[in-house]
Order: sequence, then C-alpha cells, then structure tokens
Amino acid sequence: MDKAIRAFIAVELSSAAVEELSSAQARLKTSGAEVKWTDPGCMHLTICFLGNISPSMVSAISGTLSNIAASVPAFKLKLEGIGAYPDRFSPKVIWAGVKDGMDSCKRLSLALKAPLKDLGIVLEDRKFSAHVTLGRVRGANKLDRLRQAIDSEAFSGLSQSNIDRVVLFESRLGPAGPSYTPLFKTRLAPHAP
Repeated sequence: MDKAIRAFIAVELSSAAVEELSSAQARLKTSGAEVKWTDPGCMHLTICFLGNISPSMVSAISGTLSNIAASVPAFKLKLEGIGAYPDRFSPKVIWAGVKDGMDSCKRLSLALKAPLKDLGIVLEDRKFSAHVTLGRVRGANKLDRLRQAIDSEAFSGLSQSNIDRVVLFESRLGPAGPSYTPLFKTRLAPHAP
C-alpha cells in the first residue's frame, strides 16, 4: 500500500498580503514568547483539512474540487485582526483574521463537505473559521508579553488577494517545520460583475 499523504485544500494569498502578515509577525516576535512562527512562504488560508489520504484518492479529490470550484465565483480576500485559539489567555495558535471574503471562504468550505464525505474522507467536526496561521505556541515562557503584543497589534491589511483558484496541497512535516507541495490547482468560476 502507498504511503498516506497528509493533505489540505487552501487558497493562496497575494505576495503583498504575505508581506503585510510577515510585518505583523515580526512585531509579535518581539514578545520573545516560545512560538514556532509560520514561514511566510507557507502562509495560506485553509478551506478544508483532509488529514491522511491515500495517493490513489488524489485524482477523485481533484475531480471533486474542480466541480465545486466551478460553482463558486472568484472573490477578493482582505485580512484584518490578530487573535489566538482557543483564546488569548491560553493561546495555542496565533492567527490573522479575514475582513473581506469570509462568506466566500465559508461557501467553498461548505460546498466541499458532502462531496468529500462521499469519497470517504472524514473531515474535522468543527465550525469553519477562516484565518491564516501565523504561529503555534510551543511553551509557557513570556505568554504575558505575547498577550500584550496580540492586544496591541492593530493589524489591518491594506492589500487584497484576488482568489481565483483553489489548491489541493500535500503537507510534509519536518524538523524545520512543514513544507507544502501543490498536488492540484483549479480555477473558481469567473467573478460576478
């Protein structure tokens, strides 16, 4: 049997949006907290996390993704706000939120649920929350300073990302952090005028 692929479906951000996120990240890093910060080259917005899939499923998932994408219009994404999951008092994940494009992200996520389930993929049973992961907290050192940095970070992205495609990625975990390889890209429907 082929080795399982850790996979997810996401949309890619514009280079300008990534640059803005990197600047916000740099300001948060001054807290000195124990955080594994996301490499800017890996920043994206996850639509569906698929977990481990068989390589033989990539073709079927790609076909499903292509069909669903054709029914969801392209959209503009703008990021705003910095927060933490599960909350700022016990942060595990530091994220940037979505200002414009939230409804389109949700629509895409919901449209994929039933068809992916039909393929036998068990999706996480939690409410979709569009965000970009900036870092994962690795220890309790200097959490007060991290909280202060999050509270004082008035991030409001000026750049927008034109989201006209959706991507099936393979995620490989390594000592230096995860690396992502696109397995399939497909276009969304043309943007409504």
